[in-house]
Amino acid sequence: MTNRLRRASLFAVSGLLVLSAFADEPAPTLESVINTYRADVLLETDASVEASPLFMTQAERRLAFAHFDQLYPTATVAASGMGEPL
Repeated sequence: MTNRLRRASLFAVSGLLVLSAFADEPAPTLESVINTYRADVLLETDASVEASPLFMTQAERRLAFAHFDQLYPTATVAASGMGEPL
């Protein structure tokens, strides 16, 4: 029983250390994520590797995928009733 208690306390302490390491980082805002990872920034030839969505933090990913339409807006074309002849 004491081994289980020791393991549990070890996991708790290591979990707190991990959380405290991430607590020092400021939380990203939606505006900062959009400014960093929007399509026109990514398509620039001199864009840095850090601007790639592959290197997003977990918090940035959550914001990006929750607001995907704002990060990568798409144009929509309204359907018309007239078809084009072949």
